[in-house]
Amino acid sequence: LEVITSFYKHPLEMIFNSIIGSLLIYTILGLSLEAGAIYTLFTALGEFFYHTNIKTPQWIGYIFQRPEMHRIHHQYDYHKNNYGDFVFWDMIFGTYENPKTWSDRCGFTTQRELRLKEMLLFRDVHKIAILVFLLIPTLKANPSFASIQYPLQLEEVCSTAKGILKEGDLIFIDIPNFLFREVASSTQSWTSHVGIVFKNKTNQWVVYESKIPLSKQTPLCEFLKRSAKYRFEIRRYLDGLDKDELLKMKSVGQSLMGRFYNLGFNLDSDKLFCSKFVYMVYQSIGISIGKVQTFKELLDENSNHSLTLWRLWFLGHIPWDRRTVTPASQLLDSNFHTVLEFNESLAIKSIL
Repeated sequence: LEVITSFYKHPLEMIFNSIIGSLLIYTILGLSLEAGAIYTLFTALGEFFYHTNIKTPQWIGYIFQRPEMHRIHHQYDYHKNNYGDFVFWDMIFGTYENPKTWSDRCGFTTQRELRLKEMLLFRDVHKIAILVFLLIPTLKANPSFASIQYPLQLEEVCSTAKGILKEGDLIFIDIPNFLFREVASSTQSWTSHVGIVFKNKTNQWVVYESKIPLSKQTPLCEFLKRSAKYRFEIRRYLDGLDKDELLKMKSVGQSLMGRFYNLGFNLDSDKLFCSKFVYMVYQSIGISIGKVQTFKELLDENSNHSLTLWRLWFLGHIPWDRRTVTPASQLLDSNFHTVLEFNESLAIKSIL
């Protein structure tokens, strides 16, 4: 990025920003012209700061957006998250990412950069082809890699997933915000979220999941869209599930809908979190999935990982004896096997 990127905006965005800013400053707050000038100056300086090509310490990103964070917002084939100057809003709405360093690529391809007219007409020139990398052990006698070397869109990736799904399958994704990334890092895994796939009354694939703020049924494509670069992995119970077991699981899953999310990740509380939801649904048919352990046991397994955020999260007192279960331990459960995996990064490396 460079400072001039600050001015790369849609004309209507500039107009609405000016109108909203003026209403806020002069009409609602009743500030003077001098105060308005100071506000405008600091707004511009803030925007210039996070568009500047410099290195900054990570702690700044817990207060104000830093260049390394905003480069994710402009990242090639990504273009989302880290919207606010003050990161409080991104933390609340699950769009916060704060990497220690960043070394990827910003912008669009040249062909997309030139599609200015379409961008002015509010067309998303980012929604184009992605490369798919599939790992489908069940399709052959021996597990093997299959690279599909043609462009696909998210809908086609969803279609590929639907072609192999069975009810009761687990689907793991990578939620790209600071809390879920910390969960993944603490468990030495790429995944931070999991749900169970079923068909709804209209025969459409949906994911039963515990999410912020309430557990719900989410359409498959909508679920996959939330994952960083659409990464996902589908795992299936090795011994298979019969009709009665599936009916029982769906019934229990539906009874857990509308329950609040537990940000304390407490297995023994009344509230839910994603891996606890999966654990309870499978437990209803006598299958224990994942590794139940205390926070101390979990964090001791990754002793090199910083505890700073967890201390902040639990207001200085990590509940060491609290029991939990993680998506990572469910991903590695030996009673399940992978039937499909999509990882765009591996696809690009493998194909190129």
